[in-house]
Amino acid sequence: MRRLAMTMALCALFGACTSVHSLAVNPSGIHDIGPDEGLVFGSIRVELTDEASGGIFAKDSKRFKYRINVTVPPEAKPNAFVTNLWQITVEPDQELIFVARLPVGEMNLGTARPEPLFGSEFGLAGSFEVSAEKPTYIGRLLLTLPASLGTFTQIDVSADNKLEETRSEVIKAYGDAFENPLVKLIKVTNDRARLVTGPGS
Repeated sequence: MRRLAMTMALCALFGACTSVHSLAVNPSGIHDIGPDEGLVFGSIRVELTDEASGGIFAKDSKRFKYRINVTVPPEAKPNAFVTNLWQITVEPDQELIFVARLPVGEMNLGTARPEPLFGSEFGLAGSFEVSAEKPTYIGRLLLTLPASLGTFTQIDVSADNKLEETRSEVIKAYGDAFENPLVKLIKVTNDRARLVTGPGS
């Protein structure tokens, strides 16, 4: 209790703290779901094209992993001082299937950050819903990048439905709880995202 009280006091003094979680849970993490929690599953793919993005700081896109961030809107936060952030890291030209245990409500897509490209990220615009009723399939988030990243590079952002392939893989790892999910695909509100700061490494 003392540590929690001290943390909250420091958050209040210096601004909101960030609580970081993995967007992927292991099979044991899907049990004992609380009344304000739900399970979602889907996949993320970072796909590289042959197109190059110019500029004097252009970097090979294959050099990086891409960390995708999801945030909880203010109205769904468990308290006013902690910003809850979920993240998962994806390799280029690979599709990553995930299962996430999240608060019930609408989650926001945050950023896609090339790592270790310090200080650069793509701002994503979109959201998905988490339901307490039963697991929800949210689709495949597809990020299409040029072969190289330069200052102000833009990428394509979309979501599509790969339920059959994804569900079969999830059931193998997590069991039959995912046999008849709700289907509510990610809503992408801007299909283009720009690198907000130039590569510096």
